[in-house]
Amino acid sequence: MSVRRPWLAAAVLAAALVAAARPAGAHQTAIKYVELVATSDGAGLDVTMRAQPVDLSDAVRPGADDREVDVAEAVAAAAAIGPYVQPWLQIRVGDAPCPAGPLTVTASSQDPRYLDLRWRVTCPTPALDAFTLDLGGFFAVDGKHQAVVRLRAAGADDYETIVTASTPALALRLTGARPGTAWAWIHIGTEHILGGLDHLAFVLALLLVIGLHRPGADISVRAPRATMRATALLVSSFTIAHSCTLILAALG
Repeated sequence: MSVRRPWLAAAVLAAALVAAARPAGAHQTAIKYVELVATSDGAGLDVTMRAQPVDLSDAVRPGADDREVDVAEAVAAAAAIGPYVQPWLQIRVGDAPCPAGPLTVTASSQDPRYLDLRWRVTCPTPALDAFTLDLGGFFAVDGKHQAVVRLRAAGADDYETIVTASTPALALRLTGARPGTAWAWIHIGTEHILGGLDHLAFVLALLLVIGLHRPGADISVRAPRATMRATALLVSSFTIAHSCTLILAALG
Protein backbone atom coordinates (compact mmCIF):
# COMPACT_ATOMS: atom_id res chain seq x y z
CA MET A 1 0.00 0.00 0.00
CA SER A 2 1.44 3.39 -1.00
CA VAL A 3 1.24 6.40 1.31
CA ARG A 4 1.31 9.90 -0.22
CA ARG A 5 3.27 12.58 1.62
CA PRO A 6 3.68 10.36 4.68
CA TRP A 7 6.32 12.63 6.18
CA LEU A 8 3.60 15.06 7.30
CA ALA A 9 1.66 12.41 9.21
CA ALA A 10 4.89 11.01 10.65
CA ALA A 11 6.00 14.46 11.80
CA VAL A 12 2.66 15.12 13.47
CA LEU A 13 2.77 11.73 15.22
CA ALA A 14 6.37 12.24 16.32
CA ALA A 15 5.55 15.68 17.72
CA ALA A 16 2.60 14.26 19.63
CA LEU A 17 4.75 11.47 21.08
CA VAL A 18 7.47 13.88 22.16
CA ALA A 19 4.92 16.17 23.78
CA ALA A 20 3.31 13.24 25.60
CA ALA A 21 6.61 11.70 26.70
CA ARG A 22 7.18 13.74 29.82
CA PRO A 23 9.81 12.43 32.27
CA ALA A 24 8.38 9.05 33.08
CA GLY A 25 7.43 8.02 36.56
CA ALA A 26 9.12 4.70 35.95
CA HIS A 27 12.54 6.41 35.88
CA GLN A 28 11.78 8.45 39.01
CA THR A 29 11.18 5.39 41.14
CA ALA A 30 13.58 5.02 44.09
CA ILE A 31 14.82 1.48 44.66
CA LYS A 32 16.09 0.37 48.05
CA TYR A 33 17.83 -2.90 48.77
CA VAL A 34 16.88 -4.68 51.98
CA GLU A 35 18.66 -7.75 53.30
CA LEU A 36 17.32 -9.80 56.21
CA VAL A 37 19.68 -12.31 57.81
CA ALA A 38 18.53 -14.65 60.56
CA THR A 39 20.60 -14.21 63.71
CA SER A 40 22.62 -17.14 65.02
CA ASP A 41 20.53 -17.34 68.21
CA GLY A 42 17.35 -17.75 66.14
CA ALA A 43 15.48 -14.95 67.90
CA GLY A 44 15.72 -12.13 65.40
CA LEU A 45 16.99 -10.68 62.16
CA ASP A 46 19.89 -8.47 61.16
CA VAL A 47 18.54 -5.83 58.80
CA THR A 48 20.62 -4.01 56.18
CA MET A 49 19.10 -1.33 53.98
CA ARG A 50 21.17 0.20 51.20
CA ALA A 51 20.30 3.81 50.34
CA GLN A 52 21.84 6.97 48.94
CA PRO A 53 22.41 10.17 50.94
CA VAL A 54 19.67 11.87 48.92
CA ASP A 55 17.16 9.48 50.53
CA LEU A 56 18.12 10.67 54.00
CA SER A 57 18.35 14.42 53.47
CA ASP A 58 15.15 15.11 55.44
CA ALA A 59 16.73 13.48 58.49
CA VAL A 60 20.29 14.73 58.06
CA ARG A 61 19.52 18.30 57.13
CA PRO A 62 15.79 19.13 57.08
CA GLY A 63 14.88 21.58 54.34
CA ALA A 64 18.25 21.26 52.59
CA ASP A 65 18.79 20.78 48.90
CA ASP A 66 19.07 17.00 48.44
CA ARG A 67 22.38 17.34 46.62
CA GLU A 68 24.04 19.02 49.58
CA VAL A 69 24.02 15.87 51.72
CA ASP A 70 26.98 13.57 51.11
CA VAL A 71 28.04 10.18 52.44
CA ALA A 72 30.32 11.54 55.17
CA GLU A 73 27.63 13.85 56.53
CA ALA A 74 25.07 11.06 56.56
CA VAL A 75 27.44 8.73 58.40
CA ALA A 76 27.95 11.38 61.08
CA ALA A 77 24.18 11.81 61.48
CA ALA A 78 23.35 8.20 62.38
CA ALA A 79 21.50 9.26 65.53
CA ALA A 80 19.06 11.31 63.46
CA ILE A 81 18.72 8.74 60.68
CA GLY A 82 17.57 5.90 62.96
CA PRO A 83 14.21 7.39 64.02
CA TYR A 84 13.64 8.47 60.41
CA VAL A 85 14.41 5.19 58.62
CA GLN A 86 13.46 2.40 61.03
CA PRO A 87 9.69 3.10 60.84
CA TRP A 88 9.90 2.42 57.11
CA LEU A 89 10.35 -1.28 57.83
CA GLN A 90 8.40 -3.16 60.47
CA ILE A 91 8.81 -6.84 61.29
CA ARG A 92 6.28 -8.68 63.39
CA VAL A 93 5.37 -12.19 64.45
CA GLY A 94 1.60 -12.42 64.34
CA ASP A 95 0.46 -9.12 65.85
CA ALA A 96 3.57 -8.76 68.04
CA PRO A 97 6.19 -6.33 66.71
CA CYS A 98 9.88 -7.12 66.74
CA PRO A 99 11.60 -4.13 68.41
CA ALA A 100 14.50 -2.53 66.55
CA GLY A 101 17.88 -1.98 68.13
CA PRO A 102 20.33 0.87 67.49
CA LEU A 103 21.09 1.78 63.88
CA THR A 104 24.57 2.15 62.42
CA VAL A 105 25.42 3.99 59.19
CA THR A 106 28.49 3.22 57.09
CA ALA A 107 29.60 3.79 53.53
CA SER A 108 28.64 0.74 51.50
CA SER A 109 31.46 -1.71 50.81
CA GLN A 110 29.89 -2.50 47.44
CA ASP A 111 29.58 1.09 46.24
CA PRO A 112 30.98 4.06 48.22
CA ARG A 113 28.25 6.31 46.83
CA TYR A 114 25.72 4.35 48.90
CA LEU A 115 25.13 3.90 52.59
CA ASP A 116 24.54 0.69 54.50
CA LEU A 117 22.00 1.18 57.30
CA ARG A 118 22.14 -1.72 59.76
CA TRP A 119 20.16 -2.69 62.81
CA ARG A 120 18.88 -5.80 64.56
CA VAL A 121 15.31 -6.69 65.40
CA THR A 122 14.54 -9.11 68.24
CA CYS A 123 11.27 -11.00 68.05
CA PRO A 124 9.15 -12.29 70.94
CA THR A 125 9.77 -15.94 70.10
CA PRO A 126 12.66 -18.26 71.01
CA ALA A 127 12.83 -19.75 67.50
CA LEU A 128 11.85 -17.34 64.76
CA ASP A 129 10.40 -18.89 61.61
CA ALA A 130 7.28 -17.27 60.15
CA PHE A 131 7.06 -13.49 60.25
CA THR A 132 5.67 -10.51 58.35
CA LEU A 133 7.77 -7.84 56.69
CA ASP A 134 5.72 -4.64 56.43
CA LEU A 135 7.09 -1.82 54.28
CA GLY A 136 4.01 0.37 54.59
CA GLY A 137 6.00 3.18 56.20
CA PHE A 138 8.50 3.04 53.35
CA PHE A 139 5.80 3.42 50.71
CA ALA A 140 4.11 6.18 52.70
CA VAL A 141 7.15 8.33 51.88
CA ASP A 142 6.64 7.73 48.16
CA GLY A 143 4.25 5.21 46.64
CA LYS A 144 6.51 4.87 43.59
CA HIS A 145 9.31 3.38 45.65
CA GLN A 146 10.33 -0.24 45.16
CA ALA A 147 12.20 -2.51 47.53
CA VAL A 148 14.33 -5.47 46.49
CA VAL A 149 14.28 -7.82 49.48
CA ARG A 150 16.70 -10.67 50.13
CA LEU A 151 16.22 -13.18 52.94
CA ARG A 152 19.09 -15.33 54.20
CA ALA A 153 19.01 -18.09 56.78
CA ALA A 154 21.38 -20.93 57.64
CA GLY A 155 20.40 -24.20 55.99
CA ALA A 156 18.10 -22.57 53.42
CA ASP A 157 18.54 -21.10 49.97
CA ASP A 158 18.61 -17.33 49.67
CA TYR A 159 15.25 -15.85 48.74
CA GLU A 160 14.86 -12.63 46.76
CA THR A 161 11.79 -10.75 45.64
CA ILE A 162 10.61 -7.23 44.90
CA VAL A 163 7.97 -5.37 46.92
CA THR A 164 5.83 -2.48 45.72
CA ALA A 165 3.19 -0.23 47.26
CA SER A 166 0.38 -2.45 45.96
CA THR A 167 1.44 -5.24 48.39
CA PRO A 168 3.53 -3.61 51.13
CA ALA A 169 3.29 -6.52 53.59
CA LEU A 170 5.02 -9.80 52.81
CA ALA A 171 4.59 -13.04 54.74
CA LEU A 172 7.93 -14.86 54.95
CA ARG A 173 9.46 -17.95 56.50
CA LEU A 174 13.05 -18.80 57.29
CA THR A 175 12.41 -22.46 56.50
CA GLY A 176 10.01 -24.42 54.32
CA ALA A 177 8.11 -23.13 51.32
CA ARG A 178 8.37 -19.48 50.38
CA PRO A 179 6.22 -17.35 48.07
CA GLY A 180 6.99 -17.57 44.37
CA THR A 181 8.87 -14.65 42.85
CA ALA A 182 8.37 -14.99 39.09
CA TRP A 183 5.08 -13.10 39.03
CA ALA A 184 6.50 -10.28 41.16
CA TRP A 185 9.29 -9.63 38.66
CA ILE A 186 6.95 -9.91 35.65
CA HIS A 187 4.51 -7.53 37.32
CA ILE A 188 7.16 -4.90 38.06
CA GLY A 189 8.54 -5.18 34.52
CA THR A 190 5.08 -4.61 33.06
CA GLU A 191 4.51 -1.63 35.34
CA HIS A 192 7.89 -0.20 34.31
CA ILE A 193 6.95 -0.33 30.63
CA LEU A 194 3.33 0.81 30.90
CA GLY A 195 4.03 3.39 33.59
CA GLY A 196 6.33 5.49 31.41
CA LEU A 197 5.01 7.37 28.38
CA ASP A 198 8.53 7.52 26.99
CA HIS A 199 8.54 3.72 26.76
CA LEU A 200 5.23 3.68 24.90
CA ALA A 201 6.40 6.49 22.61
CA PHE A 202 9.53 4.50 21.81
CA VAL A 203 7.53 1.38 20.92
CA LEU A 204 5.09 3.32 18.72
CA ALA A 205 7.92 5.13 16.95
CA LEU A 206 9.68 1.80 16.45
CA LEU A 207 6.60 0.28 14.85
CA LEU A 208 6.23 3.33 12.63
CA VAL A 209 9.80 3.01 11.36
CA ILE A 210 9.55 -0.74 10.82
CA GLY A 211 6.12 -0.71 9.25
CA LEU A 212 7.02 1.79 6.54
CA HIS A 213 9.68 1.51 3.86
CA ARG A 214 10.58 3.49 0.76
CA PRO A 215 11.48 1.35 -2.24
CA GLY A 216 10.87 4.21 -4.66
CA ALA A 217 9.29 7.65 -4.75
CA ASP A 218 6.50 6.69 -2.39
CA ILE A 219 6.56 5.20 1.08
CA SER A 220 4.84 1.85 1.31
CA VAL A 221 3.51 -0.19 4.21
CA ARG A 222 5.24 -3.51 4.71
CA ALA A 223 3.30 -6.76 4.62
CA PRO A 224 2.20 -7.90 8.12
CA ARG A 225 4.49 -10.94 8.13
CA ALA A 226 7.54 -8.90 7.12
CA THR A 227 6.66 -6.27 9.71
CA MET A 228 6.40 -8.82 12.50
CA ARG A 229 9.68 -10.47 11.48
CA ALA A 230 11.53 -7.14 11.38
CA THR A 231 9.94 -6.06 14.68
CA ALA A 232 10.98 -9.29 16.43
CA LEU A 233 14.57 -8.92 15.19
CA LEU A 234 14.86 -5.27 16.20
CA VAL A 235 13.18 -5.68 19.59
CA SER A 236 15.36 -8.71 20.40
CA SER A 237 18.50 -6.79 19.43
CA PHE A 238 17.44 -3.83 21.56
CA THR A 239 16.64 -6.07 24.53
CA ILE A 240 20.04 -7.79 24.38
CA ALA A 241 21.89 -4.47 24.03
CA HIS A 242 19.87 -2.86 26.84
CA SER A 243 20.50 -5.85 29.11
CA CYS A 244 24.24 -5.62 28.44
CA THR A 245 24.33 -1.93 29.35
CA LEU A 246 22.36 -2.58 32.55
CA ILE A 247 24.72 -5.41 33.53
CA LEU A 248 27.77 -3.23 32.87
CA ALA A 249 26.24 -0.37 34.88
CA ALA A 250 25.44 -2.70 37.79
CA LEU A 251 28.98 -4.06 37.79
CA GLY A 252 30.47 -0.56 37.74
